[in-house]
Amino acid sequence: MVGPIFVLKKKLQAVSAGHYPAPMNLRKNDEFQDVKDQFNHMLSVLKRQTEEDLKLLEAISLRIEDSHARQSLQQLIQQKKKTI
Repeated sequence: MVGPIFVLKKKLQAVSAGHYPAPMNLRKNDEFQDVKDQFNHMLSVLKRQTEEDLKLLEAISLRIEDSHARQSLQQLIQQKKKTI
């Protein structure tokens, strides 16, 4: 029982730090399968939303005429891409 809680805690810490870790895996007979499934679903939704946000930001960056502002936005996009 300690193992799944430890794994979940580490993965939640990664998400709260802005990173998207690999999905959680447990042994088939583990009691926390429902929690694992919900965590993995949440992680999938967050990653998908971030990817959609990045696409929108990239489209916006193409329309920005100020080169400094465009460069700043592109740096932010690159930083966010590293988290997914």
